[in-house]
Parts: sequence; structure tokens; C-alpha cells
Amino acid sequence: MILLFEEYQYTNADDIALIKQCVDQAYLTETASGVKAGCVGYFYCTNPKVNDVVFVLPKVFIKEDGTAFGKYKPEEIIKLDSLSDKSLNDEKETVFELSAWLYQAIAHFVERNPETEIVRMSDVQEVASSKGEKCETYLDIILQLQKFQKEHRHLFTFISIVNRIGSHKINWNKTVRKVQPFLQDGTPVYMDFYNKTKSINFDEELIVLFYSTLRFLQEKMRFKTVCDLCYDLIPMRKIESMIAQGHGTRRLRAIRKKYFTDELVKLWNLLYVFFEKAEKIASGKYHEEKLLAVKFNIIFEDMIDQLIGGNEGNDDLLRLKHQKDGKRLDHLYKESSLINNGGEIYFIGDSKYYKESTDLGETAVYKQFTYAKNIIQYHIDIFNENKQYPDELQYRDELTEGYNITPNFFIRASAIKKDNSLYGYTEDGLKNEYDDDVKDKQNKLVNYHFPNRLFDRDTFVLQTYNINFLYVLAHYVQGADKGIQQSIRDKFREDLISRFNKLYDFWIMAPKSKDIQSAVDKHFRKILGKVFRPYQNENDNLLILALEKLSAEELKDESKREKHDVETIELLKELQEDFIVRPHRLGEEPSMYHLQFVRPYSFENEKEKFNELFQAAESPAVYGKQRIYLVGCYKSKEHYNWIKNNKLYNVRLGERRGAVNENDSFVVCATHLVLYNFDNPEEFEVWRLKDEPKVSDKEKMESLDYPNPKGEKYLLYGLKGDPVEMEIDLPKFLKDKKVQKGSQLEGAPVYVTGGSLF
Repeated sequence: MILLFEEYQYTNADDIALIKQCVDQAYLTETASGVKAGCVGYFYCTNPKVNDVVFVLPKVFIKEDGTAFGKYKPEEIIKLDSLSDKSLNDEKETVFELSAWLYQAIAHFVERNPETEIVRMSDVQEVASSKGEKCETYLDIILQLQKFQKEHRHLFTFISIVNRIGSHKINWNKTVRKVQPFLQDGTPVYMDFYNKTKSINFDEELIVLFYSTLRFLQEKMRFKTVCDLCYDLIPMRKIESMIAQGHGTRRLRAIRKKYFTDELVKLWNLLYVFFEKAEKIASGKYHEEKLLAVKFNIIFEDMIDQLIGGNEGNDDLLRLKHQKDGKRLDHLYKESSLINNGGEIYFIGDSKYYKESTDLGETAVYKQFTYAKNIIQYHIDIFNENKQYPDELQYRDELTEGYNITPNFFIRASAIKKDNSLYGYTEDGLKNEYDDDVKDKQNKLVNYHFPNRLFDRDTFVLQTYNINFLYVLAHYVQGADKGIQQSIRDKFREDLISRFNKLYDFWIMAPKSKDIQSAVDKHFRKILGKVFRPYQNENDNLLILALEKLSAEELKDESKREKHDVETIELLKELQEDFIVRPHRLGEEPSMYHLQFVRPYSFENEKEKFNELFQAAESPAVYGKQRIYLVGCYKSKEHYNWIKNNKLYNVRLGERRGAVNENDSFVVCATHLVLYNFDNPEEFEVWRLKDEPKVSDKEKMESLDYPNPKGEKYLLYGLKGDPVEMEIDLPKFLKDKKVQKGSQLEGAPVYVTGGSLF
């Protein structure tokens, strides 16, 4: 097995000679000091001096110090099979597994993009695989043999058991006729026996050949396989001899008509194709085969897009990805706005297939800001034509003339951990590169026209991520499900929110009078670009105010810090003349609850005013404790399925036991539902609630197929998203509230703050 790395410069004369024998000149870049392979993929080199499999791995497996997998110089492992070091066994298995994933990824890209010009394939013999597709290469057949073994182990076990039933029973007729017993106390005793014999079992012959072939390939290609059946396998040297002399296909033809089950016929076909191809290679009559990508960065973009991208059939999405100025966005999808969960906004991503040491250039950053500006302009144009934004998208607020935050991020591949071990295929390795609050290190990823105006049209903040290349690779080949896609998107959103909370202090405001327009106009010059209305509803008067924090360096300057604090307090005191102002954290759903329950500020004590201000604005624990949780149960599986399918939960209104008052502030402001099993409270889920519960009657509940509605009036809460994980000692809580099973108020709904619940 020959192992090369994309874009790595090999300088040793022997290595250069070997690479030139293996790789076509079209894929090589020669320099004064060496040679590079400008491709990724697989090919079988039939050059008599090589006659071996060649894998070219992506450059992400070369660390910034030039080591492959963080351990070896690429020159040291170019001939992987020639290395006898036992410590390399795991790496050899890893290389084959990784190469197989890459091979399948390139093939999958060709399926998705049949007109592509970045993949080079040779025209080789085609055979039907076990899944009805075409196996085009030697590697294809090996992968299909592996797959067949994984999927049919039960079949092999069954055949082995059936064929051994009765094989050890004594044939008494033959034993009595041919064995001389000796007498003991008048009873004949037989020392030897004849067992029942069977004719040659061709099922087992095929299975023995199959497992012997797998063991041969395991040693040759370095992959894992297990034979847990008691068979005497054919020695490796005999398999090699069968291939060299053409005996493998000859033996398979001799037993061809001995099989009737579909599985064994399929296995016979796979083995025949393998031996036929292996024999041609051994005889020198086989032409070179390859599957190579010359621009793997394009395949990486497609891998990321399948993992996190939007709906490819959406016309608006396609139109936005291909912008009027000829630019093409790598990734674009619609997700909940950063300022509230009700509205939506486009998330703009750009994947960069760099080595880890390569930093983002100014051109890439500038282009990403341009993409965001084009997206905003597109929606402003729609508004100018129709006087409304499409599909509840919130880009511009007409009241405050503020612009929503447009999420922007880069995503880059990494494969090696800090301890120089490879990531696994199941860990996403998603890491925010700027997970600190030192703004000075982040300035080049921040764009603005006017300082301290988050909601200005020209203010953008970029986030940069590393993601595990192997995780992306596996999900590209297997297909990422919606749950994985959503978890990645949630990570982006949560990190962006966290970063904005590090860069800005947020406040929620509501006018003291009903005339919000006059209140905004009075302070317009001082709050332009700093406020935004999260809900584009004329009846909703909530506003969000964002004020920029000082950087770590600026905080060291006492005069700057005091000037910043005084300006902030003066602005807040001025706004408090016409608005109720309370601290807020981005990511929390803006609601009247914050204005009702979070304590107001008092700036009369000059000595403590700064500490009080920033402590109140920074403490996330307050909000977790002050959320209102509805703790409610379901009493049957039918009830639970109705709740989950309809994304609704109901409580009864009125005066009867277990009913609630629809005007109670806790009832109106509930933010989460703790939904538990009445018969087993240790089984529970925590759901986020939509903002406004709605009153419903019995007739409406019946129309929704609610199981057995007994009340006349209900309050319906909408559930959103998926359940979130929380640790709660719920049985103890229910017992403390005296609503546990068997109590007088069993199953009654409970409204409680997070502080009391936790």
C-alpha cells in the first residue's frame, strides 16, 4: 500500500521516483526541490515496479509542524506495508478505513453532481454489487465483501449450526458390524465408533473461501474483520497461489450451480468478481483504475452543505446562494433569529478547506461581509416592492430603523486533536476558535461603520469554527439526519449568541405610555442603531437595546472605563424617563415577564452604581432562576402522543380542582414545560413554550382529537423545538408541592420559578 498526502512536498530522490511511477504527471506539481500530488483519492497502479494500491489523503491530516497524523513524517510512511513496527498496526487499519470513507465520499459527490469536472475516473469493468449498484474498482469489491460479512453473519451462523446437527451421532449399525467390542460383566463395551458422515457441504466450502479471502485482504489492505465461526481457513500463501495461477475463478466455476438461496448466489458473484480482477492484476493484463478529485475543497463544501445546508429545492434559497454580482455562497439556511425564537433570519456560512495553520485572509473576510450585505439588500428590495418581508423574516424594523443581526460564520476542517490523536467518526469536534472575550483578537472579524451600533446595517460579526473532518466525512457518506443537522445549527446559534453577550450589554425596554412612536422619536438620535423591535407587531411594544462593552485592554484604562460607565448610566437614566428598562441577555425570549419580575435599577449610590449595573447585566444565573416553569403530567400513552404530535399542552381553566386562573402572571408568563409521566415521575421531558398561551373551549379540543376532554375551558400552550436536558429531582419536588400520585391534588399543574424548581 502506497500512502501519499495532498500538497505535501516530497524531496527525497527515491520518494520522487516512486511518486512519478505511481501518479500521472497531470496530477503532479514539480518544483526545484521536490514534487507534490495535487489530488485526493484512490488508484491502483499497474506499473510492474509498483503494482499496488495508492491512497492520497487530504492535507488536513498534516499538522502545522509537517507531521502526518501528528506522529510521523510523511516520508516515513509512504510505503506502509514495508513498515514492521507493531505500533503502526492501528495506523495501518486507520489508513484503510479512512481511505475507504474518502473513496465513498468522492463517489457520492459524483452521484450528486454527475456533470462535475473535478473528479477523474477510469472506465473499468462493472459488476453488480450486493445493493444493486455498480462496483467499478478493486476497492469497491473489497468494501462490498466487508459489507456482505457484516450484514449476513446470522446466515453464516445458521448454516454452520444446521450442517453440524447430527454430524457427531454414532452410526450403531456400522459400529456393531466393524468394531470388535470387549465384554465387561457380560456387557459389550465399544472403544471406537463410527459417526454419521455427510457428503461435501458446498455451502461451507463457499463460506470458508469467503472468510479466507477476507483474512487475506485484511493482511494486505490492513482492515479489521472477525470470523467467529469454527472453520479451518485456507492459508494466506494458498490464496496468493490461487490468484497467481488462476485457480480461484476455476474453483468457483466448478461449484457454481450448487447454490439456490439469493444470499449465497450473491456471495458467489462477489467472490468470482474479486478473484477475476485479482487474477488479471497478477497476470499484468489489468489496466490502471482510479477515482481522484483534483479540487477536493469543492467536495468539502458539498460535505458541509449536506451537513448543515438548507433546502436545495427552495427557489429563494437558490437565488440567494447565486448572487447577482456573480458570487456564490457556500452555505445558506433559515433559522430562528438571534434576538427571539419567533422570527427567522438567514445564516450565512463559508467553508474553508485550509490546513490548520492557515489563517483567514482579509479577502475571505471582506467577501463574507459582502455576502451578508447582499442578503439584506435583497430583502429590502422585496420590502420596497411589497411593503412586507417574506415568510416572517426580520431584517429591518421600521419603527427604530434598526437592522436585525445577520449571523455569519466560517467553518474549517481539522482532524487531529491537541494530543496528536485522531478524532473519532462520531464526535463532531465543533470548536469556536474565538471562545474568549478579548475583543482585540477579534477585531478583524468585526465590521462596522459607526461604533457601538449593533443594529446598524453595516455592523457584522463573524464567527470561526473548526469541525472534525472525519465526522463530516462519515455523515456525508451515510447521510446526516435532521436531528444531527439541527444540533449543529443550534451550536452555531448558541455560540453566536454567547459571543454577542460578551461584546454587548443588552436591555429590554417598554414605553411607559401607549405611544411608543413618540417615545422612540424623543430619543431617536441617541438610540439609532442601538435598538431593535424583536416582534414586528404594532401591538407589541418591546424593544431591545444593545450597548457595546469595553475590550480587556480598554478596561485596564481607568479613565476610559469610567467614561464608558458614566455614558451608559446617563443614557439609561434618560431612557427611564419614558421606558421601563431591565437587563436582558441575548438568547432569552424577550417578554413582559422581564419587566414585571426583574428588579429595577437605582443609581443613587455613586460608589456602587458601576458594580450594580454590570453585575445585573452579566449574571445569567438570575434568568435561569427567574424563568417560570409549568410542571404538568400526562396520564396515558394516548395523552402523551397527542401532546407530542400536536406540540400542544393544555391546562383547565376555572374554579374546579387542578384548574388555573388565566389572568395569573405566572400562568401567562410560563416559559418552559416540565412534562412528566403521572405513573412514573422519573420519566420527564423539558420543553420550551411559545410566548402567548391561547384560550380554547371543549369543542375546539374535540376538533383537535384531544382524548376525553372533561372541562369546558382550557388554556393551550404551544411547544417549540425539541426537549432540552435538565437535571431535576422531580419526585421530591412533587412531594414537596403535595401533587404526587395519591395526594389530594394529584397531577395538578404547578407554576414555579426556576430557582424553586432547581
